[in-house]
Amino acid sequence: MNLITYINVACSRQILGLSQTKLTRLNKRKRRNLRLLRQFSLFTIIFLFGWTPFILIEVIDKEEKLSDIFYLYTLILPSICILIDSSVILHWNKTIYQQIQLWKQILLRKTEIINDERDYHVTTHEITLMSRNS
Repeated sequence: MNLITYINVACSRQILGLSQTKLTRLNKRKRRNLRLLRQFSLFTIIFLFGWTPFILIEVIDKEEKLSDIFYLYTLILPSICILIDSSVILHWNKTIYQQIQLWKQILLRKTEIINDERDYHVTTHEITLMSRNS
């Protein structure tokens, strides 16, 4: 009886060999999960840094005895933290970054086209004026 149990447990504990592609996918998922964990941790720290002073002053100072400078400080911090979070999102999220770069290129092309059209009209106008004077 013990031998049967031992063999059953020993067979169930064997680690099956993973193929190279499965190992690669597993490692890729692990790296992605670690990267997401780092990003989430950074966002959480930035969020807490920005909003904790505001919440603490609102909870502690019910009678509004603190000066206005503390209130202004607590209003500025969340704005700064939102700005930092936004820039971090733009840095880490490749899709958003690429989309912004695409919009930027489109806007630059449109301004170039508009400038070219303006230059063309001015040049055409000057040519007409010169031909009238002749």
